[in-house]
Amino acid sequence: DTLNGLVLQSDGKIFACGDSLTTLEQTISFKVARFNANGSLDTSFGAAGTGVVTNALDESGTASAKACALDSSGRLVVAGNCSGNMCLARFTGTGGLDGSFALGGVATANFGTPSDRAESVVIIGDNIFAAGQANIVHEFVRDRDFAIACFTFGGTLCTQFGGGDGMVTIDSGNKIDD
Repeated sequence: DTLNGLVLQSDGKIFACGDSLTTLEQTISFKVARFNANGSLDTSFGAAGTGVVTNALDESGTASAKACALDSSGRLVVAGNCSGNMCLARFTGTGGLDGSFALGGVATANFGTPSDRAESVVIIGDNIFAAGQANIVHEFVRDRDFAIACFTFGGTLCTQFGGGDGMVTIDSGNKIDD
């Protein structure tokens, strides 16, 4: 398991997000834990009072959590990769996926490449911005580009960002075969 992000709640509790590798099935899942201010696991969060939630989020077994933030209602938003797409998952205060967010609690941005991913997330007003990378082909060469996706508070891509599709890429000039 790998810890990739932390966020502090106003009451002093700490959310941690990262990845969990299941060796038997060879799957990678989002893993989220909530700790009390004293460092003990918060038993009001997670399955059966464990303080921890592990969720595959997709059927491919390749969901990887890289960053987390809290929205204005105190819900946890986790950013990463799901089935090769940049994705966000929003969790309720008890650790379940928030069904009022996108499709079953998970929103995705598909930049058209097999390995898009978010590395950071920030919430500004009613919008959630995820930033990371997309592997785009430029002049017959695969290139790692900066990628930003804007999502609404409800989990849909922002129509006022990125020419109407909610996504932008910036050619960073970093050729994969360099």
